[in-house]
Amino acid sequence: AAPAVSSTGCGVATLPAACNTATTGPCTIDVGGKARQYFVVMPTNYDASKPTPVVFAWHYRGGTAQGLLPTGSTYGGMALYGVQKGFPNAIYMVPQGLDPGSDSGTDYGWPNTGGQDIAFAKAMIAWMEQSFCVDTTRIFSTGMSYGGIMSETVACQMPDVFRAIGSTAGSLFGSTKSCISHPIAAWITHGDADTTVPISGDITARDKIGRASCRERV
Repeated sequence: AAPAVSSTGCGVATLPAACNTATTGPCTIDVGGKARQYFVVMPTNYDASKPTPVVFAWHYRGGTAQGLLPTGSTYGGMALYGVQKGFPNAIYMVPQGLDPGSDSGTDYGWPNTGGQDIAFAKAMIAWMEQSFCVDTTRIFSTGMSYGGIMSETVACQMPDVFRAIGSTAGSLFGSTKSCISHPIAAWITHGDADTTVPISGDITARDKIGRASCRERV
């Protein structure tokens, strides 16, 4: 494995205020004049002198970031998609999507209208790398359904930033001309009986995401 690469946040002693539970509430960052929200779940053994991997967990359509948190998760088995159990020594970023039809609606997702969700991802990464000791070579993404779509979108447009993604029942939205030719590892699973997000979208993703290591499973 390649050696870790430290972010500018390594050695920073004062951490941002916690935003890891429904009680603390989310962190907020301005992206293009719009307040975007996300939670940050830290490992119990975080050390500001040691570069730490990062995992983004994107919620499904109509879901919420809060619903993926280890405490107060809407579905117990959905907490951080179960990834934290096998990969506990990582920082988990849990972003909140917008309703594409109305800022006050609840049909939350990741349509990436005008590139707004990719801009959100970039803003979170910049903030995170300044605030925490991050291994910039080990930034990962996972999600299901709309969360899988967002994971595949960052794999397509930010493969030079993300090391790997894991997607369930996802797809690629819009033109695939935006995909950057850069190696990135990907694990993609999708049922061929899916009538909500057809498997054809993930077949396109498989073929477009550079050097993806994929597995199809019914």
